[in-house]
Amino acid sequence: MSIKTYRDLLDLLDREGVTHQAEPAAKSVRIPTERNGVDGVQLIRWQDEDAVLQFVQSMPLEIAAARLAAVESAVSRLNHALAWPGLDIDHERGRLAYRLVLPLAAAGLDAATVRATFRAAVRAAAELVPTMGRIAAGTLLPEAAVDDLRSTFTKPTGAAPMIFPID
Repeated sequence: MSIKTYRDLLDLLDREGVTHQAEPAAKSVRIPTERNGVDGVQLIRWQDEDAVLQFVQSMPLEIAAARLAAVESAVSRLNHALAWPGLDIDHERGRLAYRLVLPLAAAGLDAATVRATFRAAVRAAAELVPTMGRIAAGTLLPEAAVDDLRSTFTKPTGAAPMIFPID
């Protein structure tokens, strides 16, 4: 099935029984998520004007103003090292998210790609929460963020690592 419109996206979610809240005026949809005990919400935004479909996965962390510079430094370091860089800071709200973007083409997007991108954003956010939580709490230096995240991939999970070796 080819997803060519916002309505097609909603039809896919309905057909697959995905719990969601449509926001037609904004051409977006909110989907509650959970992975490894990390609850969140994914906002999927259909943007005709930019010809993209965005997947923005919330991360249940708040950043105190005093920790913002450290979090920014960690985000820069991790986005450089991640196979799919996508860490995002909402400075106004002091919140973190993980964002993936797919280009919209005239041929549309296949449902498998939409599903895979959704899952990848949920997975990445959940796996980044512990490291980013320590940075936000001040118990981990930003310089150690990449090594801290890399250490989580030493456990055999069967999933491909998200981080490039940059040594």
